[in-house]
Amino acid sequence: MEVIAGRGLYQIYPGGVLANEDVNLSVEKGEIHALVGENGAGKSTLMKMLYGEIAPTKGKILVKGEEVEFHSSKEAMEKGIGMVHQHFMQIPSMTVAENLVLGTGKSLFVDRKKAVEECKALSEKYGLQVEAEKKVSDISIAMRQKLEILKALYRGAEIFILDEPTAVLTPQETEELFVQLRSLREKGHTILFISHKLQEVKALCDRMTILRDGKTMGTYGVESLSEADISRLMVGREIRLDIEKEPFSPGKKVFSGKNIFLQGEGGKAILQNLSFSLSEGEILGIAGIDGNGQNELCQVLVGTLPANGATLQLFSRDFSAFSVQKRQDLGISYVSEDRFLYGSAPKLSLEENAISRSYREKALFSFGLLNSGKIQAFTKKVLSAFSVKYKNTRQDVKSLSGGNAQKLIFGREYEANPHLFILNQPTRGIDVGAIAFIRKKILVMRKNKKAVLLISADLTELLSLSDHILVMHEGRFVGYLDNDGSLTEEELGLYMLGVKEDSQERIGEAYEQ
Repeated sequence: MEVIAGRGLYQIYPGGVLANEDVNLSVEKGEIHALVGENGAGKSTLMKMLYGEIAPTKGKILVKGEEVEFHSSKEAMEKGIGMVHQHFMQIPSMTVAENLVLGTGKSLFVDRKKAVEECKALSEKYGLQVEAEKKVSDISIAMRQKLEILKALYRGAEIFILDEPTAVLTPQETEELFVQLRSLREKGHTILFISHKLQEVKALCDRMTILRDGKTMGTYGVESLSEADISRLMVGREIRLDIEKEPFSPGKKVFSGKNIFLQGEGGKAILQNLSFSLSEGEILGIAGIDGNGQNELCQVLVGTLPANGATLQLFSRDFSAFSVQKRQDLGISYVSEDRFLYGSAPKLSLEENAISRSYREKALFSFGLLNSGKIQAFTKKVLSAFSVKYKNTRQDVKSLSGGNAQKLIFGREYEANPHLFILNQPTRGIDVGAIAFIRKKILVMRKNKKAVLLISADLTELLSLSDHILVMHEGRFVGYLDNDGSLTEEELGLYMLGVKEDSQERIGEAYEQ
């Protein structure tokens, strides 16, 4: 039985941007159905239409055979559709139980006792174990995701849309999630699973629909296509994500950081005396579940958070007290974890974003003023070198797909020719073509004897690119691992969960190398 479908769906945004063109989707009751495609392929737009966030320009949406016209997500929820967003819709200062029932009652006040009882009962019924009385700010990412699924169930969802649900989970947490999703399927629920991790699609899903350039490329049984076949349908060419890198041959020490400490609200230690170094031609990976201090470590290194007595050196020169700009001038480049919040000014043009760290350079000036022709030429050089798809250099960044925006940001920082390149989730939420491109550029940096600090939630990426890996847990380094080919994602997961920990002597080798 078909429970949700789209027939000939079009979505044309203001300005004539065609996001979806004649898209067809058919999802059967009790199946896990994958939706795959590049960033910019139209997956998000399709999901927004199915969940009532935007109305189709043309075409039909059917739920259980009945044509529907949603004007809000509330109307979609009333038809049994729930969505688990990649960025959780929760209030951290409230408890798990309060978040579960929030917005469902007629009263402005929450009956806390009843909420806890309902939370525990629902949790037990579906095997989604959460701590009902804990504040959301104090629970793990994996538990927050379970809470999102419980929220949808509490509101009567029979059809779930999951947007990149494993992006921030360890292998162990991912497997646990898959067990829970299979259990929901067995209970008759239907799941639409959006992911760029093709091996997960193959492991979990029954069927998949592939989008490319806003169009449906077809619906297939997952067993009928290889990962290479799926990639080819997604991007129109074969994409190789396997990495061939030269043997590790480090040069002189580029960066060293000693006793990096950061205290948060209430005196809680966010970073606990971290020490490590990087050499020329080295990629040092940082693994860890999101929220264990990785972002704060990056901010201390680039100067947006204080060093608090830590010693930070580039080629033995102390830069602990330097401003962000002085650190850039010294030879530090940074690609942040959020391309639109921190990595760019989305409402400004490609030109303005491309020169945002080089606007003081003489090469862009004529007669003491910035020269628009030189700015445009520089921007085109970056866009061309990094294969960014764009209409003109004066369009705003927010009009680019996520993958193209990321390539622009990466290219801007890469073109600065840094000594130390800090990459925080450089391929998160982008398509396989952009991922392959960026990974190749990271290896070029390594070959050119640059030092690369790579923070990534994608363990396959870390294992493919890194020479060594440090693992963070609750603001500490708990493991320092040689990536010699024998290291597995499962072993990394044990460190990330705090189950396994190296000796202090071993972790100290990350600084002494």
